[in-house]
Amino acid sequence: MRISNIIIAVLFSVQSLAQSTLDTYLSSVRVNNELLAAAREY
Repeated sequence: MRISNIIIAVLFSVQSLAQSTLDTYLSSVRVNNELLAAAREY
């Protein structure tokens, strides 16, 4: 019982870490795309 709780906790923290990493990556990609679009307008 205790071991499965630990496994579940680890899985949840890995999932949330992956989610925040993905969010950071996506927002940096979005910023880069906006910068490229702004650079093209000049």
